[in-house]
Amino acid sequence: MKLKKDIVTKDIIKEIARDISTYMLDIKLSDEITLIDKEFTRVEKRDSDIVFINGADKIVHIEIQNDHHTLMHLRMLRYYCDIQFEYPKHDITQYMIYIGKKPCYMKNKIEKENLTYKYDIIDIRDIACDELLYHNNPSAVALSILCDFKDKQIVVNTILKRIKELVGEDSKRYKNYWEKVTILSTNRDLEQNVKKGANHKYTNLSVQKLNELKKELG
Repeated sequence: MKLKKDIVTKDIIKEIARDISTYMLDIKLSDEITLIDKEFTRVEKRDSDIVFINGADKIVHIEIQNDHHTLMHLRMLRYYCDIQFEYPKHDITQYMIYIGKKPCYMKNKIEKENLTYKYDIIDIRDIACDELLYHNNPSAVALSILCDFKDKQIVVNTILKRIKELVGEDSKRYKNYWEKVTILSTNRDLEQNVKKGANHKYTNLSVQKLNELKKELG
């Protein structure tokens, strides 16, 4: 399952890249990051998720994986080579964020004669999802849609409700975050839940439901 980047602007993708890096990967970002336009790289043919330049000579590559791929380590190496070929002077850091429900067993390194390669795997279940959902920054709240949860509609409703609470009457900001949630929802097959949750009558959760949700995520 891949981010449907064709349905949103590059600015939104850049914001998502910054948010994931800040709230999930704890990466120190420069004041400005440059999203790599994959129309000019072989990476486009490989359909990678997010690649951006951080600072003068750093590149960050983030993959979001919903299910297991037996040869993921080889796929990531292929991405690495494609990116490095286009940017030979840059240092590349790669992350695969696994959002599947089953335990993650994919390899994250290759060790052979004359070849040593490694990338980082982040299992979403190791991230405190309740901290994202109840964070005071709406960007962190939007990312919580990638977490592992059972009651999909209640969680989606709560995400939208929390964002609305945090941005107040600023409809432009709300639309921006709604677009973030929408594109991230494609990695969880939650597009219809987001559409349904956008209707106010679905976001009026009771205190009991909210407490149940916190217990489930906690």
